[in-house]
Amino acid sequence: MVPFKLLAETHILSSDSQREQRIQRLRNQILAAKGRKGEYVGYVCIERARLVTQSYRETEGQPEVIRRAKALRNVLEGMPVYILPDELIVGQVASKHRSVEVFPENSVDWLETELDLIETRSQDRFLIPPEVKKELRESIIPYWKGKTLQDYVDSSMPEDTWFYRKNAGVFFMQLHERGGMGHVIPNYARALSTGLDGLIAGVNDLINQIDLSRPKGLSDIAKVQYLQAARIALQAASIFIERYADEAQRLAAQEAGPGRKDELLKIARVCRKIAHYPAETWWEALQLLWFLHIIIQLEMDGVSISVGRFDQYALKYLRSDPSYNPDGLEEAQELLEAFFVKFNEVLKLWDYDSATTHAGFPMGQNLTVGGVDAYGNDATNELTYMCLEAYEHVHLFQPALTLRIHRNTPQELFLRGLEVIRLGGGMPQLANDEVIIPSLLSRGVSLDDARNYAPVGCLENATDTNLARSTWGARIGGFYSLPRPVELALHNGVDPLTGLQVGPQTGDATTFTTFDQLMEAVRKQDEFFAAHMAKESNILDYVHSTYRPTPFLASLLDGCLESGLDPSAGGAYYNWSGVLAASSATAGDMLYAIKHLVFDTRKISMKEIIEALKANWEGYEHLRQKCLRVVKYGNDQDEVDAVHRARMASYYDALEKNRTPRGGTFHPGVISGCRYIKFGKLMGATPDGRKAREPLADGVAPISGFDLKGPTAVVKSVAKLDHIRLTGGVTFNLKISPGMVDDRAGLLKWMELTKTYFEMGGMQIQYNIVSRAVLEDAQKHPEKHQDLIVRVAGYSAFFNELSREVQDTIIARTEHTF
Repeated sequence: MVPFKLLAETHILSSDSQREQRIQRLRNQILAAKGRKGEYVGYVCIERARLVTQSYRETEGQPEVIRRAKALRNVLEGMPVYILPDELIVGQVASKHRSVEVFPENSVDWLETELDLIETRSQDRFLIPPEVKKELRESIIPYWKGKTLQDYVDSSMPEDTWFYRKNAGVFFMQLHERGGMGHVIPNYARALSTGLDGLIAGVNDLINQIDLSRPKGLSDIAKVQYLQAARIALQAASIFIERYADEAQRLAAQEAGPGRKDELLKIARVCRKIAHYPAETWWEALQLLWFLHIIIQLEMDGVSISVGRFDQYALKYLRSDPSYNPDGLEEAQELLEAFFVKFNEVLKLWDYDSATTHAGFPMGQNLTVGGVDAYGNDATNELTYMCLEAYEHVHLFQPALTLRIHRNTPQELFLRGLEVIRLGGGMPQLANDEVIIPSLLSRGVSLDDARNYAPVGCLENATDTNLARSTWGARIGGFYSLPRPVELALHNGVDPLTGLQVGPQTGDATTFTTFDQLMEAVRKQDEFFAAHMAKESNILDYVHSTYRPTPFLASLLDGCLESGLDPSAGGAYYNWSGVLAASSATAGDMLYAIKHLVFDTRKISMKEIIEALKANWEGYEHLRQKCLRVVKYGNDQDEVDAVHRARMASYYDALEKNRTPRGGTFHPGVISGCRYIKFGKLMGATPDGRKAREPLADGVAPISGFDLKGPTAVVKSVAKLDHIRLTGGVTFNLKISPGMVDDRAGLLKWMELTKTYFEMGGMQIQYNIVSRAVLEDAQKHPEKHQDLIVRVAGYSAFFNELSREVQDTIIARTEHTF
């Protein structure tokens, strides 16, 4: 159990209360899924794959959007339903607890290749019973050959773009080539206030407005089909919820005593009502939101399905509940914490490459609290604090909790957020209203909508559809390696590891006489690859909207049903595509080392350094040491930081020239996930002194071990980047020694550090408050640290569910003191 010390003087739930003890039992059910060494042990389940395949066999020849809706209906009618002991909020996404279902319609090639490796691979292992393997091999996989999302992507991509995607090591979109889109905030609030029957009635009204005997065009026919599919999906949702009501009643009949029996009967009543009608109580609101959330997961297999500004739109259900009492919120807090636990049951079956890129099950289910309201006033309320307490008590890695900060954030809330971060786990992450709102305004978002932003996933900025007009595309533009175009500019477009020409020829770098010539070569590489990345992203929009539409999600995303367009076809109001770059520090430090050593001081020639890089520094250790001694980003050196800013500007400029087919622009961000490791494996030695295939830097943080002047210098360097243009989001990891923040004086210094960073223009920051000694001990003795949670990149994960390689990069991060 998480220690309740050094935190708020009063909690709604004390550690010894019966309600909190229940929450800890639910939490322990999550931890019980971990093996002896702390690694995760769950199952690959077959039920969803079987039901989807059965439906597709039965609907051959029907419109694709109808087939999608009927497949979802078959899943919701046929998936096993079960309720665990102690549960108050019910609903599962897999047939076994904290396990995964298969989505064969997205991709089966990787599954066929890796089926026997999933149990033993180094990252995100799952058990697969022999009978599940047999059915997958003999029935499921053969049916889907040539019919999957991956197959349609492969056949739709231009050959040159596909070549650069596969070989250049600059951009990466595998997440959406073989999986659902996600990265969205559905309009849960409308469903809560209208009810499923109300949503269905709205769909019927839209259908009745179209006269197919006198259509305005062919689009009207497609629109009716889409609306019919949405109706099928919404009706199926009601059936799914009713099944849980039936199960709760069945279990209640088996209970001898009144305690659990009464709870199960209450669950049955709640489910029976919200299967059709609006939520009115706190329990009903939480339960309906949860069902909607997992049905979206079952429809599309997307990640980063996010909750949005929960403390704003859910507050009315807390306050209108008949049992509401500001001085007696114990039951409401217990339900909230039970709700928080549920997010940790949602996992995803990745292929191995994606599993290592997104190590530790980062489902990105972001829940946001705090910030300003639509009028610019502080929006803090009692639910804001309740959510912080819920995370403190549950202390698992989901939901991904974000605390919005602005110039008038109450000091009490700021300190409370830091107290919760101090427990470890890296949450809440802190987002800066004073930068994110202007950033969204610069992209054409209205002021009211910008003030109602909320992150999806890590910190991909979007409008919160619960309170503002809808956004689609917050992170579908892919990952982009910022160091790789610099490397290709140095080698005239040739991959130094393979000798393959994978980029444009931008000149022999040994003939460059000025640093500006090198930057021009980098700019040309950026423009070339940003264009190809945009092509793939736009084709993914087409493939997803054509072959894998999401009519249930569309029912919860304003604009889609009204237009008859899938989110991927432009049905939402705001239609940008976010791109997440990786490793800005490595890219900038590469350039500054060359600027300083080759062009400014002329201590090394360009020919020498390129030869040393090709040799991976073998025979050139004296040159490597010179490169390592060059001052690095993260030390508040204006000349160094200016080069970093210039590198980022080249990326911004190249990306922003492109457009989406949904009428939007591409928004740059720097959020790397664990891609900084994967991208590093594709690169040779670099001028900052790094050796070939070693990891790159994470997000916008400095290279580990080279930020030598303390945390204030680090935040000053990071803040010099142009965060306003980084609308796609930023992740900035900073590790603080626990001893620095173990009393109120330390908390106040920490708050001032964060305020300094935000006042200078920083967008986001996340902290690991954990010592190197603890991490090293957890690596050696994982059984002693089974609930140790760390901030990885833009997300948190159990330390022992990360591969040794990822663990090593976290241990290597500089541990700062004040």
